[in-house]
Amino acid sequence: MPCVDRPTLSEQYYENMEKAARVSAMLCATLASAESLGILGVLVTATNESESGVKQSEIYNWWARHKREDEERKAREEATRRAAELKREALAKLTSEERKALGLK
Repeated sequence: MPCVDRPTLSEQYYENMEKAARVSAMLCATLASAESLGILGVLVTATNESESGVKQSEIYNWWARHKREDEERKAREEATRRAAELKREALAKLTSEERKALGLK
């Protein structure tokens, strides 16, 4: 038995995924705020590529992709919510006899 309790590779993986998601959320919040204030270009232009290793084009590409993915996610969530609402409304119209015939509570 080791003297040091180290996280497993699986634990490290999930911890890193959580960290990456948090950093992504922070970047999203920062870029969304900068965009709404009309200073996104100023912020990105101020990026020091030699210090960060990140090109301005990478930031713009990430931001465009992230916004597109957010819109797609929101559309899926809305579709799921709407389908559940339609199901609830449809089931509310059924009589107890119809529910029983369909095998529902």
